[in-house]
Order: sequence, then structure tokens, then C-alpha cells
Amino acid sequence: MKIHYYEIRNCSLLYYMGYPIYLAPEGTDESLLARWGFTKQNDGKWIRYIDQFEYSYIMQFHNCEEVIVNEEALKNNQYPHFQYQPPLYVPAPIKDSNTANILCTVSVSLMLLSGPILFTKLMFLSGILFIAAIVLMIIARVGYPDNKFAKILCIIYVSLTVLLFIIAIIGTIMLMIACNECVNDLRSCS
Repeated sequence: MKIHYYEIRNCSLLYYMGYPIYLAPEGTDESLLARWGFTKQNDGKWIRYIDQFEYSYIMQFHNCEEVIVNEEALKNNQYPHFQYQPPLYVPAPIKDSNTANILCTVSVSLMLLSGPILFTKLMFLSGILFIAAIVLMIIARVGYPDNKFAKILCIIYVSLTVLLFIIAIIGTIMLMIACNECVNDLRSCS
């Protein structure tokens, strides 16, 4: 549907965040757009929010290809009982950054505790603590994506995990080489 809004021809009816807007065609005189209440967006497009009276007038002609909106048309408009109701928008609750910091602190504690336990009889517990630390970091990172502590911790844990994986691969290769040399030495003894 093309809308001719006063002197601005061929505007489009769009919805932005649930609200109806006029989108001015490209190349329209900017002083004319500013005079009729259009605002320039960051992407360079000019829009104007539609009030409920204009919206109800336009909706009377929803099957038409073109609609003329001007003072005369709006003055003679018989407004139906239907009024434009903006959608209910409930902003997301503000998340407490302190909770993310607590999760990250517990995660760091578990990670630091998993190191010394690795060299005790409870070696399996070290792996459980390592995984728990990573899970807590992931919960903090997903639940609080803007928290800096969680971001830094994520980078550190990913780096640490990659480093441990590389050390495990190198250790496995060295063990295989040592076993191979041992087998070769045993063969030479006989």
C-alpha cells in the first residue's frame, strides 16, 4: 500500500517494534520530511510514527493500493470504535550483575581447587571440579552476557582447556614413543 502523506508521495506503511510507521521514499526532500515530522534514522531512512487516528483512517482503506492522508481527509474521517492499541511491551528484567560475579568467583574457586586435588588419591574429583567450574562459567556467561568477569573467565577457560588438550596429546605421543623404544630395547636384548 502506497500512502501519500500531505506533500510526500509514495510512503510505505511498515511496523517498527510493533508500532506503525510511515517510511518515506528515498530521494525525498529532507526539509519537507522534517517539516512533516519525519525523523532520520541511523541507516539514513526517514520515518514517522503513525498516531491511532491516522492508523484507523488508513485501515479503512486497507484493500486499496493508494491512500491519501492530509488535513481534509483526516478532518472528514468518521473514526470507528476500533482504536489502535500498541502491543504490550514488557522490558526484560534487569539482571543483577552481582549474581554473575558470585557464580564466576565460585567457578574460579572450583578451578583452583581442582589443580591440587589432581595429585592426591581423589584424582577423579579433580575432573568433576573442573567440569563444575566450566558449567558455572557457562551459566554466568549465558545468563549475564554483558558481565566482564564472565567474559574474561570464558576466554581464560577456553584457553586453559585448549592448552590441557594440547598437553594431553603431546603426553600421549611421548608415552607412545617411550613404549615403542622400550619394546625395541626388549627385542634387542634377546
